[in-house]
Amino acid sequence: MSAFRRRGVVGRPRVLAAALILGLSVVQPGAMQATQRLKEPLTADQITSAIGSDADAGTVMTMFLKEAFPPSVVPKAEFVLRSQVRDEWLPRPENVQIVQLSEADAQTRLGACGTYWVLDVYKTNDDRVRVTRQPKCTASAHGTNFAIRDGQWRAVGRGIGSGWLGGPPAECLRCINR
Repeated sequence: MSAFRRRGVVGRPRVLAAALILGLSVVQPGAMQATQRLKEPLTADQITSAIGSDADAGTVMTMFLKEAFPPSVVPKAEFVLRSQVRDEWLPRPENVQIVQLSEADAQTRLGACGTYWVLDVYKTNDDRVRVTRQPKCTASAHGTNFAIRDGQWRAVGRGIGSGWLGGPPAECLRCINR
């Protein structure tokens, strides 16, 4: 018997591999997860209420949207729901047209297997505000945490996540299964 086998080293790579696989599948508390909302997307009024005031919502959402839609070298369009984004929150990035869709336009876009960004906002237990954006009918999301530091709203953390909670929404199945 070799010295490695006597010390139990030979079986450890399998244990290590199993631990790595299990470790990768565990979601840490507070980690960002992408899930399509099962209810209707928040409205601009609900977003404002979640953040706290019109002034704070304007500051946070403008910061978030500037980060979400930076200037581009080539012209492109990004699509959001008009009901979620107030005109005064919209940045004007170079070469990026931000198109605000009505509910009917959003449904037409989905019917053609297009997508648009869905926003979500909520306050965390530590008085931070988490704003996420997720393309409708995908299982990925990008988010930013904001908090008041030195009297001003500041981005204090970013994250990405992915995964479906209960599978994709029914209106997305036709395009996903192509």
